[in-house]
Amino acid sequence: MNEAVNEEQALKSHTDRRQLHQIIAGLTEGVILVEPDQRIVWANDAALEMHGVHTLDELGANVTEYRERFRLRYRNNHPVQEGHYPMDRVISGEEFSDVTVEVFRADDEEQSWVHRIRSLVLTNSAG
Repeated sequence: MNEAVNEEQALKSHTDRRQLHQIIAGLTEGVILVEPDQRIVWANDAALEMHGVHTLDELGANVTEYRERFRLRYRNNHPVQEGHYPMDRVISGEEFSDVTVEVFRADDEEQSWVHRIRSLVLTNSAG
């Protein structure tokens, strides 16, 4: 019986995540989902476009790879240091709004994008 309950919960979790993806896929705002273990698990098309990439793999498999591929700089031209990237801050549970950064690909600093970032930390029913 426990096995049946676990399967039902897994199916519900998968269904909930699929529905969330469907809702945010069409937004014009970029959305990137990062798991607590720092894996980048999903991004909508707007987020990919805002980074000049076409696939999730190009963002990086995790926060460390993202930092290697993209450089962030505050509007005052100070670089965002490791541990202070918005993704790092989200992983630590921090919620914030209106953080503005300039984003550069590490391999092409001629092209950049300005992102205004806010975070949202989601929890399950167990917290």
